[in-house]
Amino acid sequence: MSDTKEEMKKEIIGMINSIENPYWISMIYNYLLVIKEKESI
Repeated sequence: MSDTKEEMKKEIIGMINSIENPYWISMIYNYLLVIKEKESI
């Protein structure tokens, strides 16, 4: 069990580091725009 917890920690830390990446931010922004467009239709 401890191995999977450590792996999850590494994944979460990796995700947080990726979110700071401008490329990631632009992807999330585009994704949110697509959702808003679908809701407005």
